[in-house]
Amino acid sequence: MQLDESNRLKEFAEISYGSLSDLARHLNKTKNFFSSYISNKNKYFGWRVLKKLYEAGLNIDWFISGYGSMFSNSKTGLQLQKERTQLLNQDDLSLKLRVELDSTKERVEAELEHLQEHITKIKNIIK
Repeated sequence: MQLDESNRLKEFAEISYGSLSDLARHLNKTKNFFSSYISNKNKYFGWRVLKKLYEAGLNIDWFISGYGSMFSNSKTGLQLQKERTQLLNQDDLSLKLRVELDSTKERVEAELEHLQEHITKIKNIIK
């Protein structure tokens, strides 16, 4: 297996299943199943393994070429893609909320500073 395919397989496994070992377990293979493929650039998956990977959610076109979606159109692939999109949307929302919170904090700090100036003026008038 070529380095690019190995990297894409690892990326898919980590994003979708947590690790290559977890993906192998999902496929009812040993946890080291992918090791021999990754370490031997002349070894390739047979069609049965490719079919299982597709059913596990891996887009074979993306796996081979690096183009298109990482996720297949299998039931599992569509579910993984939905979950990934939800996570990314949550990350986007979290970032927007953090930016808004920082902006609000700056406005509150500026108002507090302004109020402190007024308090100081009032104290000077009272003296």
